[in-house]
Amino acid sequence: LRGDKLYVLYGLSYFMPLMGTLCYGTVPMTVNYMWSAAIYTFLLCIYIHIKNDNIQYALWQNVIILIFGIICGSWQESFSIGIIGAMGLYHVFNWRNTSKTMRYLLIGLCIGAAILVLAPGNFVRLGRGVNYDASFGLFFIRLKQIVQNELFVTFWLIIGVISIIID
Repeated sequence: LRGDKLYVLYGLSYFMPLMGTLCYGTVPMTVNYMWSAAIYTFLLCIYIHIKNDNIQYALWQNVIILIFGIICGSWQESFSIGIIGAMGLYHVFNWRNTSKTMRYLLIGLCIGAAILVLAPGNFVRLGRGVNYDASFGLFFIRLKQIVQNELFVTFWLIIGVISIIID
C-alpha cells in the first residue's frame, strides 16, 4: 500500500452510508455525481490517450468522438464547465499542437454543455429561486451526523495509523 492510495481511501470515505443519506447528500444525488464522475474519468482517459499518443482518427471515428463529447458535455454542468474551461484554456494557448481529433472532442463537449446549460428547465428553476437558508442549515446538520458517526471516526483512525506506518 503506497501513500497515494490513501487519497483514494479519503475520497471513498465521503460515500460511506449514514442513516439513509450519504455525507454529501441523498443517495440519488450522490449517484448522479458518481455516474458523472465515472463518465468524465473515462473522457479524461480518452483525452490523455489521444494527447499523449498524438492520435489522428479517420472522419467516422472523429464523428464518434464528437458524439461522445456531446454526451459528456451534456451530462452534468458542474463537471462540464470545469473540464471545458481547463481543456479550452490549455488548447487556446496550444492550438497549433491540438490534433484534429482533439478538436472534435472539445467541440463536442462545448455543444453538449451548451445544450445542458441553455435547456428551458434551467430558466424555469432559476425563476423559482432557491432557499439558501435551508441548504446552508442542511449542510451543518449533515456535518454533525458525520462527526457523530462512530464508523467514520474509526475509519479515520485506521487511515491515520496506516499513514504513520507507510511514512
